[in-house]
Amino acid sequence: MRQVFLTGLLVLAGCAAPVVLDPPPTGIPDDIDFTGYWSLQQVEGRQQPTRATDALIIPKDRRAPVRRSSRSEPGSAARVFLESGNELKITQAESALFISFDRSIVEEHRFGVLREISVGPIEAQRSAGWVGDTLEIKTLDDDGALLTERWTLRLGGDQLVREVQLIHKDEVLMKGTQVFRRRGDR
Repeated sequence: MRQVFLTGLLVLAGCAAPVVLDPPPTGIPDDIDFTGYWSLQQVEGRQQPTRATDALIIPKDRRAPVRRSSRSEPGSAARVFLESGNELKITQAESALFISFDRSIVEEHRFGVLREISVGPIEAQRSAGWVGDTLEIKTLDDDGALLTERWTLRLGGDQLVREVQLIHKDEVLMKGTQVFRRRGDR
């Protein structure tokens, strides 16, 4: 009887629904505009890996080598979708935000949209929406690792704060904050 019960539990666990992101908020604030040129001012948070296999993906210097995790490590697929740079150019339109990292990589974030994204064979779900005056971007990989980015203006719009957190099964794999200052050449 015990084996039948355990087998039943394993079957139920195998049939569990895949993890999906909730639809993002659709409201867009009228008075928030990230448009401009931004320079990295400081990086805060965990600067050392928590395990030998962890890697800090938000480097202080974009030219510094970044060790990527192998595909089999928790949260490693979600890390592929995290970009970083010392210089940002942000263009905010009515329905989307475009971020250019160090003039080489451009990401597009459509407000209030839940969509599938990919980098090569790696796929994930991504949502972007406003929570008050904060833009929240969530990326969920196939293993259930959730990468969350929160972008907020401070100091009257002269400072842009990016908080990043990667969680897998209630374990924080990475957490950090980048602070950018607005450059004069808007």
